[in-house]
Amino acid sequence: MACQYQGQFVRLLVLAFLLACTSCKRSLLSRGQYRLAELNVEAPLSHSIPEKLWTKFDGNRTLSIAKRITSFGPRPSGTEANRSARNLIIAEMSESGWEIREQRFSERSPENKIIDFCNLVAGFSKGPIAGKRLLIGTHFDSLRTQIFSDRSASASAASTAILIELARILALNPVLASQVELVFFDGANPFREVTSIDGFFGSRFFAEMLDVNREIDRISAAVILENVGSGNFSLNVTRGSDPVLVSKFRTAASSLDLNLKSAGRWIVTNQDPFAERGVPAITLFDADSPILNTADDTAEHLSADSLAKTGTLIVYFISSDLAFSNQ
Repeated sequence: MACQYQGQFVRLLVLAFLLACTSCKRSLLSRGQYRLAELNVEAPLSHSIPEKLWTKFDGNRTLSIAKRITSFGPRPSGTEANRSARNLIIAEMSESGWEIREQRFSERSPENKIIDFCNLVAGFSKGPIAGKRLLIGTHFDSLRTQIFSDRSASASAASTAILIELARILALNPVLASQVELVFFDGANPFREVTSIDGFFGSRFFAEMLDVNREIDRISAAVILENVGSGNFSLNVTRGSDPVLVSKFRTAASSLDLNLKSAGRWIVTNQDPFAERGVPAITLFDADSPILNTADDTAEHLSADSLAKTGTLIVYFISSDLAFSNQ
């Protein structure tokens, strides 16, 4: 009889243990810890990208956003127009389901005036947690000049609009979006001229904070957009870009019948703070633009087709290559 009660007792303990495990799993699911189960994807990350996701990139919508940004006028850091552009970015990114983190900091100008800057860092938390993220970045401020009214349409509004449209496209696949970090840098333009301490304030601060927080290893690569989107489509990569990334982007461009050329000269870009820290980085830009940093850099000189080609290339690159490198 004693053995019979002992057997029943053991079975009750096993049943209680199984019930506790089931309850624990349900509890974790309710707190969002089992995102893979919620999305019906398997670990490691599934290769279930919507077919030809890159074809969904809308050049006309991108052009409309770029025009809204230029409508604020010149956008030097610390100005009301700069804040208006920032608010537009936050609103558009939030509408696409991305979470925005503001990264605020200040610098002293040569005139001894404190200038407030604010980077915007966007992540997509509705997919599985990725070990590393591909950073895609650009800047949204404009040149600081009193000579003419600089709208920086191709210099920054176009690339900013491309990232906003990119966010909408990537959100169609949470697994893909969760592996990308979209960063809008403030203060790319210098107070006077680009030096090691004047200009590219936002990207330098962002990279420095990665060092401080020991998070540099969470960035798998950095893709930087500079001046793009003008009427005659032309896209280059900077000398000094990571050769592996250059090769992969050229393969992607060839698949889309696009020509990706190397720039014939060295230029300083927002990629440099990342490359200096060993992060593979590449910059895409129009090396031969006749309107960059001139009064003619207005929305009228942007092209929906040119914007679409640039955005399509980036989505194709993500989809075909770096999308699932975090397995």
